[in-house]
Amino acid sequence: MKKIGLLAMIQLCIIGLFMSSCESVRCISGVIVDEENHMLLSNVKVSWMGNHEMAERSDSMGNFSSIHVVRGNFKFYIEYSKEGYKTKKIEYDKWPKNKILVELQKEHYYY
Repeated sequence: MKKIGLLAMIQLCIIGLFMSSCESVRCISGVIVDEENHMLLSNVKVSWMGNHEMAERSDSMGNFSSIHVVRGNFKFYIEYSKEGYKTKKIEYDKWPKNKILVELQKEHYYY
């Protein structure tokens, strides 16, 4: 009887270690608007951890969704950029559970 209990505990520990080290798919989504007038912004480049080659773009309604395979919880950042607007870099300590709102500020050019 003790052998069965010990074997079950060892199996549970192995399964627990395997599950805690697995990669998982995470998604962050939201809407991007103009900071002044809250108009929806399309074609905003959404770059994960500064990787501009794999950047995604917001759609015509300002929506974006970015899916990544990650290991565990860690700090990360996303850059949001569009011509005529200041690039915004937002750091996250954990994965947002809900849709986020990103407000971009227009660049003001003075001649």
